[in-house]
Amino acid sequence: MDDKRGNEVMRSTAGIGLVIIGLIFLLQQIYGPSLQILSWSHLWPLFVIVPGLIFFLAMLQGGRRAAGLAIRGVSS
Repeated sequence: MDDKRGNEVMRSTAGIGLVIIGLIFLLQQIYGPSLQILSWSHLWPLFVIVPGLIFFLAMLQGGRRAAGLAIRGVSS
């Protein structure tokens, strides 16, 4: 039962994340240069940090079995 709930949470989180990314790109297209904070030069670090945080949170939730998720270059 926990696996099913965990999968639902992960899918919901991924869906919300994609919607947020879509909104950011939409706002950039609509407002263009007036929204410098939404430019790629400011947002690219999030494409590294956010997946890293997701892996780290998955490791915390998975316990010892998922310890490899927090180690760079290791797949389980």
